[in-house]
Amino acid sequence: MQQITLSDHTGTQLQQARQARMAQADGKLATWRQRQASRREALAQARASMRQAWWQRKLFAVIGHGLRAAWMRCMLWRKAPAVAAGAPGQQEAIWAAGREGEANVAAFLGQRLGAEWTLLAGYHNPRGEIDQVLVGPTGVFAIEVKHVAGDIHVRGDAWTRDKHDRYGNLVKVGEVLADKGGRSPGRQVGETTAQMLAWLRKSMPALACRPMVVLSHPRARIATRDQASVIVVELTRWKLENTVLALPVTLSPSQCAQAVELLRRDHAHHRARRQSPQNKQHERRAMRA
Repeated sequence: MQQITLSDHTGTQLQQARQARMAQADGKLATWRQRQASRREALAQARASMRQAWWQRKLFAVIGHGLRAAWMRCMLWRKAPAVAAGAPGQQEAIWAAGREGEANVAAFLGQRLGAEWTLLAGYHNPRGEIDQVLVGPTGVFAIEVKHVAGDIHVRGDAWTRDKHDRYGNLVKVGEVLADKGGRSPGRQVGETTAQMLAWLRKSMPALACRPMVVLSHPRARIATRDQASVIVVELTRWKLENTVLALPVTLSPSQCAQAVELLRRDHAHHRARRQSPQNKQHERRAMRA
């Protein structure tokens, strides 16, 4: 199976989160160094004042400056407490889990599909991002990867999760699975796929594209599947012969190559529009409004 990376949004966000954490650690270290410099200066002043008080025969002043100098020496002996970066935060852990899930799905497909298949990662259009788009003889599959553990309940476009701790104890019931816009995983991939398919059918009118959500976490389980709007599978139980490979062959090798090229062009078009100065200015105006 050929793999093509159109963009790596998850990897980019993960790198930015790590850089922010490292910058925070660097800031703490810089603060500590500034304090140490101030302490060295205070130590030098205390010693100078102690010597002056000694020559002036001011015993209590000598004792006071001596104690201050001793305290500054003790503070200077302290090691830097925040040289290393702290533990990853929640957002960084989420991005890391997402990247792990996408890698697991890509490895799973790569081990089971032949050279006639192509996996495109990071396709993006105005409706959102599709983690992976699989193109092959039986059609096009838009894959949303969810790397979350727990019992997943899918009732139409409403997705919830019952979460367990590492010992199997139920700790949260009915947690809503949705993006910042309130869209469930099914709606996310469904809406983005609809716009992607509209573009593809301008050149390939008979093309079919099936949106699906893959639960990539080994402890994820589909507990309820009632009128799901998209295909939902668990990676650990995903049988390609029952889904991807069960469909009739509808695309020739040349048509597969055409679909891949159309997807690359569409993604590049929308990326250029997002990066254009006019579009950025429009986004700033929308934010101010």
